[in-house]
Amino acid sequence: MSDVYPPTLLDRLPTELLDMAAGNVRKYDIFTHVNFCRISQRVHALYDMRYDEEFWRMQCFMNGLGYVKIWDGSKSSISWKKIAFKAIEHADTCDGICCGRAQLRKNSESLVSAE
Repeated sequence: MSDVYPPTLLDRLPTELLDMAAGNVRKYDIFTHVNFCRISQRVHALYDMRYDEEFWRMQCFMNGLGYVKIWDGSKSSISWKKIAFKAIEHADTCDGICCGRAQLRKNSESLVSAE
């Protein structure tokens, strides 16, 4: 993920409207949350204000993502937001049967239907 965002049409929209859009994304739709967050610097800042690490942890868990190899044994060292972003970045390019976008969607749908 790059820290430099090109200006977009979204930069002309009021923050309140962007906040409403973020608030209307399906509860555990990790793809939309991550990709919407990446769309502009303002949206990314809005997500940073609106959502904490617990939000990203639940996004990961509800999409079948748990502890990964980057974990060094300390719970405070885990960045669930980074895990979510890396997982979506990988899923966008992976066509593996047990991986990628299709598997995350399947995980999410089965967990949400169990609620």
